[in-house]
Amino acid sequence: MANQQGDPAGALRILDTALSLQAQLPDARLGALLAMVRGSAQHSLGRLKESRAALLGALEVFRQADSPGELADAYSQLAGVDADLGDWRQAYQWQRAARTPNEQLLRSPAADPARSSCRSR
Repeated sequence: MANQQGDPAGALRILDTALSLQAQLPDARLGALLAMVRGSAQHSLGRLKESRAALLGALEVFRQADSPGELADAYSQLAGVDADLGDWRQAYQWQRAARTPNEQLLRSPAADPARSSCRSR
């Protein structure tokens, strides 16, 4: 929330607290979500290398967890970071990669009301 309100430094302080609490739990996906927020806040602060490292760490967890929505978000954020780093080729590759999980979500049975097992009668 602090990051969206234009306070990335405040977001990092909150994340430090959340990460210390999360370390007590064996939830890798939660850690990856926190790393994505950290990467976003660091990007806003111009800490591009730190942002990229945090996002790459989150990306690996999302790949292993088969989380297409979060995977697409991580790819998109990495595209922005690499563009700001001046690596347009890599930014373009991240942006292309972001389309694949989104397309998979759109094709999934849950996204198609006609194929959903939870149809209303």
